Amino acid sequence: MSSTLFTPYKLGPVTLRNRTIRSAAFESMGKDFGPTRQLKDYHVAVARGGVGMTTLAYAAVCRSGLSFNKQLWLRPEIVPGLREITDAVHREGAAAAIQIGHCGNMTHWTTAGQMPIGASTGFNLYAYTPVRGMKRREIEQVARDFGTAVRTARDAGFDSVEVHAGHGYLISQFLSPYTNHRHDEYGGSLENRMRFMRMCLGEAVEAAWIAPGEALMRFDAGLLKLVPPTISNLTSIVAATSVDEAWNTPFDGHVRPHPVARACGEVVLGCEVSET
Repeated sequence: MSSTLFTPYKLGPVTLRNRTIRSAAFESMGKDFGPTRQLKDYHVAVARGGVGMTTLAYAAVCRSGLSFNKQLWLRPEIVPGLREITDAVHREGAAAAIQIGHCGNMTHWTTAGQMPIGASTGFNLYAYTPVRGMKRREIEQVARDFGTAVRTARDAGFDSVEVHAGHGYLISQFLSPYTNHRHDEYGGSLENRMRFMRMCLGEAVEAAWIAPGEALMRFDAGLLKLVPPTISNLTSIVAATSVDEAWNTPFDGHVRPHPVARACGEVVLGCEVSET
């Protein structure tokens, strides 16, 4: 009996040979914040096994966004090594994606190269280190870094980019009232707490849109409930709906929203762009 799971699927402008995707689960195979032969061999093996798309995880959009030493820091210097991976994955018939994000306070100064930053000042029990609340100019810069990371991913040959907005990392830290104690336009109401998320996604989508015909974004808003819960189901749904609405806001070209799956706190979106 044939299964729909193993039939081709058009995800925005990218056609997958089937509907299976190796999700962005951290491999811990990087070195010096760059790719390794081990990381390449792993994803090539996954592609050879027949998956529709394999996802490299996790790539920080800037140095301060690194939480582990074996993570990737998405920057021009590692593009050649990443291109080797994407070319090899494509030769096996699979698409290649990369997850980008910023860990916020979930790091240590020895990894981030500075005092960890987050939505608010405090202390991170995860790494036993003090955390400094971000200044407005830093918030704006990190949002721009998401756009830069998308352009770098395109240069490295990736077909898709996943924006990490969950698991207690930076975007999630702004969304959650448990970690966001700000009293400016980025804190307080849910509308304000979603502002940073919208900025990051806006920069990412605009960067993907610049080259017509190949723009695909995957947004994962799977916001984990920690103890105490970081974000309520209602907040997750509103945040996901906000992203969905943002995709329906046209740029100067043609943007076709392509919803794949919606669940409580999770939405996956593809965005196909062409010139008008």
